[in-house]
Amino acid sequence: MDNCRSAQNEELEIPETYDWRNENPDCVQTPPAISRNCSASYVMSTLSAVEDRICKESGTPIRLSAQEVLDCDKADFGCKGGNVNKVLTWGKRKGFVPESCYPFTGEQGECPEEHLTENICRQTNNFYKIIDFCLAQEIDGIKKEILMNGPVLAQLTPNTDFLTYSDGTYHRTPDAFKF
Repeated sequence: MDNCRSAQNEELEIPETYDWRNENPDCVQTPPAISRNCSASYVMSTLSAVEDRICKESGTPIRLSAQEVLDCDKADFGCKGGNVNKVLTWGKRKGFVPESCYPFTGEQGECPEEHLTENICRQTNNFYKIIDFCLAQEIDGIKKEILMNGPVLAQLTPNTDFLTYSDGTYHRTPDAFKF
């Protein structure tokens, strides 16, 4: 995930329509089910984008361990919510292990005390580290990033009126407040 700046500066013809899933059907996966008691969409969406980019490069789908991030990343709040940037930072500092090395349970658990040194995937260097991540700016920059490197992440703090938004360009109403 280190090509953002080159993607934005690259002269690239942007097609009228583009669906990454149609161009990379072997990489499309159904995300695991999350318990209703666990607000982990920030982890799932982040790992989904990372998995897609790994698959685009390797040609092989991979499922990364969301459970490890939920249990072991103390910078976020596990099932109580978190931040995409902190998940990416975990990937940059520690790397992401395949789900087979830390299986998904759908609930937040305790990180085993010696996990980072004793997990077999970590011992055998079977993990995926993020080299860097960046902020793609402007609509064309984001489109180029998707075309060249794969899915991107976007996050927002919705206002109450966003819950009833259905079509067109969203504009916050005067009486709306952060949800």
